[in-house]
Amino acid sequence: MAVHKYRRARDGATVYCAAYLCPEGTRRVEKAAIVKVDASQRDHGRAESKARELANTQRFAVENGTWTDPRAERELRRQESERALRFGALVERFLADYRPRSGDIRYYKQRSKCWREHFGDSTPAAAIGVADVDAFRKAREQDKVGPSTLRKDLVSLGTLFRWARARGLVKENPADSDLVSRPPEPRHRDQYLTDEEERQLLEALPEWMRPMIRFAVNTGMDRGEVLALQVRDVDRKHRVIHATRSKTNTSRKIPLEGAVEEAVAEATKVRKLRPDSAERVFLAPGLVPLPLGDDNQADRVLERAYVQVGITKGQPWKILRHTFGTRLAAAGVAGPKIAYLMGHRSLATSSRYVSLQADDVRDAMALLAARSAQRPAQGAEDGAKTATGERP
Repeated sequence: MAVHKYRRARDGATVYCAAYLCPEGTRRVEKAAIVKVDASQRDHGRAESKARELANTQRFAVENGTWTDPRAERELRRQESERALRFGALVERFLADYRPRSGDIRYYKQRSKCWREHFGDSTPAAAIGVADVDAFRKAREQDKVGPSTLRKDLVSLGTLFRWARARGLVKENPADSDLVSRPPEPRHRDQYLTDEEERQLLEALPEWMRPMIRFAVNTGMDRGEVLALQVRDVDRKHRVIHATRSKTNTSRKIPLEGAVEEAVAEATKVRKLRPDSAERVFLAPGLVPLPLGDDNQADRVLERAYVQVGITKGQPWKILRHTFGTRLAAAGVAGPKIAYLMGHRSLATSSRYVSLQADDVRDAMALLAARSAQRPAQGAEDGAKTATGERP
């Protein structure tokens, strides 16, 4: 059979292949054309003719001894492409095309500085091996970077090579965790705002940004969710906010209560809005939407406010999420509820956002102590049973 066709499960398209016998006598099926599911009969006819023509060409080449294996040719082209691709060009392509789950590429832009400084932009990407990545790790250790920073450097470098490998740009991932050791996950640090720190931070912010930050502290929504929140996402009738985390694609409903409702009302008080409007809830001065991508006005203003009040606990927006999670836990909210409200898929992730102190869990220990005091001692209970003739 000169033509072989099959339907792809993922999109319903029909793939037409040329079928022929290669010099070793084994049957070879080579893709010739792809026809979409809604294509016309004429398109199918053209694809079938193309596959038949390719099969006849390959059979003729086999009979005349001029046939070359297409797989070997593709491998040769891939190797040539690998040798030609420089590390600097690979990094630039990665930063341009890669989309992290958070939607923010700034993290990788920052990490890429130390990669490029060590490996050099002109080094062939395929020439970087496990020994080179291990040397990079040792060089960073000599630069006295902390374990947390070193781990981020290696994990993000592994992401680069894994992305490149999936696209056929390199053959191996030399930064794989099975090949190059990484420092262990750093112990959780307290990264939340006290009530006084929150008050100082809000005072340091301009008036247009205060509702946005109060909203973030009291909902646990991340930067992208807060900036992208639209009026139609705020359901005043049912008193909930419909939110979906881009990082985990997890939908949730956040109650529209107290400080959350006040923040939304303050942010929209000078505008007349329809409930189904796609307009943003939080806007920059002049009612201008804030960019959702890289560094914008809200980021710069928030970072300056942290510096002004002397708060240096971590990433400015993430501190607000940590504050929300910590306050929920301190109020006695159960772990599954915290995970739901924060858009996490696991309790383990939520636990990293919770920083409890001894005073926060003192009431739990008091309940346990009270319960223990109410239970009779085991020895006394056994003695009472013996006195009445019962078996202990």
